[in-house]
Amino acid sequence: AMGSRLVGTGLNRLAEINVLRGDRRTAAAIYRRVIADSAPSGEVQSLSNALNGLAELLADDDPAEAARVAEQALEHTEGIAGVTARVVAARVALAGGRHDDARALLDETEPVAVSRRDHAARAAIAELRAELDGDPRPADEAVRTWTMLGDPVGQARAELVRAALADPATGGELAAGVRERMHAIGCRALDDRIDALIARAAPAPDARVIVETMGTFRVLRGGIPVPRTAWQSRKARDLLKILVSRRGSGIGRERLVEILWPDQEGEAVGLRRLNVMVSTLRAVLDPEHERPADEIVVSDEGALRLDLSNVDVDVEKFLDLVAQAVRLDQAGRTAEALERWTAAESVYGGEFCEEDPYADWAVGLREQARLAYTQAAARLAAARAGERRYDESARYWLRLLERDRYDERAHLGLVKVLDLAGRRGDARRRYHLYAERMRELEVEPAPYPT
Repeated sequence: AMGSRLVGTGLNRLAEINVLRGDRRTAAAIYRRVIADSAPSGEVQSLSNALNGLAELLADDDPAEAARVAEQALEHTEGIAGVTARVVAARVALAGGRHDDARALLDETEPVAVSRRDHAARAAIAELRAELDGDPRPADEAVRTWTMLGDPVGQARAELVRAALADPATGGELAAGVRERMHAIGCRALDDRIDALIARAAPAPDARVIVETMGTFRVLRGGIPVPRTAWQSRKARDLLKILVSRRGSGIGRERLVEILWPDQEGEAVGLRRLNVMVSTLRAVLDPEHERPADEIVVSDEGALRLDLSNVDVDVEKFLDLVAQAVRLDQAGRTAEALERWTAAESVYGGEFCEEDPYADWAVGLREQARLAYTQAAARLAAARAGERRYDESARYWLRLLERDRYDERAHLGLVKVLDLAGRRGDARRRYHLYAERMRELEVEPAPYPT
């Protein structure tokens, strides 16, 4: 914002944080911005870091694109980023099934990492060797190193490598423990691996389909994420999102054609296209045709709807938890209500269909979920303050301000708990920030809360 030529450093860090939070779309956009800006400026360090970050981010979803980005990153192997570039290239090669290439890169990189005493790189190399060789001992070494370095995410990733090499039941238990620890700190970067390990522990031929729409959109079959390549068309993904937004109610086929192909001329052509998208969507949700065709996507008198009894949708689970919490609060069962509020706040991974910010069909459910999250976070912030757990209360207020910088209740609540925690300077700075935000709205700030 200040015009620094080193802005790429801050942006790369911001992208890394979004990766950890599970917001892959935002992270990829930031990395691409750094790459575009760094080339003409000649800021090679930021360019190299962004290429490495983007390649690793794309490794599972788009191995071909990840390999291309990794090759570009390997052109900048001089200096401190060289080890990271080779380790990332090895990870991309492993994800793409090119085991010999991955092993050659690790053999080339490990002596350099050892000579530089780059413990983080050595831990990452150990993880990859464990995956390549099916040997848990390097994974154990990686867990110890990440623990020594104080990196909980690296430790968790290495533990998942170890879990994948264990028997399914043990691996599932380990993965469940990792998920609990990661979600407690807001990290969702490892969710795909965790879900796959838990699903492996309890496979079921009729495993339910899970649709996640808050934050990053994805579909899971039997706990395993559906790759983007399986969709064939973005319109099929959009069709599922639109059906989710209807919350089980039907929507006419003609209306769907208007939304999906707004410039389409000729109703008959549009309906034929829609029929193809419906078939594609059903094939994605049930590729083995183990269910009746209309078990999930139901065609009913010229309309389509999602049968919510046969599919799990995260936004529906979230809103149901909020409704339960409200009922328990009204019944005076405060302890049980707080459990539901906590569960609701933790499953809110972001706004409904964040990657479609301007889609009219998403607005209603997005606003409903956003208001429900505000209710949950504010309730928890007040409860934690009442228990004198001021730092936890402050975190909930901060999460609300991240989503709405003009939320007056959150501003004042944050100031109050910081003051109660004895952090007077932070409280005063936050109050001045609040007053500035209110002046932007031409609203008179409230007095300093005491």
